[in-house]
Amino acid sequence: MEKKLVSLIIRSKNEEKWIKLSLESIFSQTIKNLEVILVDNNSNDNTVKIAKSYGVKKISKIKKF
Repeated sequence: MEKKLVSLIIRSKNEEKWIKLSLESIFSQTIKNLEVILVDNNSNDNTVKIAKSYGVKKISKIKKF
């Protein structure tokens, strides 16, 4: 398994409106050896679903930031 060069942590709470644009920008960078970690504060919209559709595999859910 290849070690990731960059780990990017995104915290979110109902960011359905912005998460797609953010992830598109991240994954369009020239650095491809990266991982995205989403720390979600119990979103009740499609934030987590959208993140998963972009291949974000590490998703931590917390109740309080």
